Amino acid sequence: MKSIHIVEPSLPLAWEKAVVACWETGHRFRTEYDRAGDPESRDVTALIHVTDPFAEPRIHRAFPGGLDDLEKYRSEVLYGVHDHWVDPSVGKWEYT
Repeated sequence: MKSIHIVEPSLPLAWEKAVVACWETGHRFRTEYDRAGDPESRDVTALIHVTDPFAEPRIHRAFPGGLDDLEKYRSEVLYGVHDHWVDPSVGKWEYT
C-alpha cells in the first residue's frame, strides 16, 4: 500500500492535504458497503505531522457533517451517549 507523509502547521490544513493525497494516490478497492455505481474506496498509510496542533482554526470548514455532527461525535467519544445503540444480535451498530 502507498504511504504518504504530510507536514502542515495546522490540523485543518493537514487533514485537507491528507484527504486529497489519499484520493489522488491511494490504493483503490471495493468494500462490502459499496452499492452499484459507487466509486471505489481509497486507502493509504499516512504519517501526518502537525507542527502547531493548537493553532486556530482546529476544525476544517468542510468537516463532514458540520459542527452539529461534530458535537454529536464528541458526545459519543467522551460520554458514550450512543453506547446503548450497540447490539449486533438485532442488527444495530456493531461497534462504537
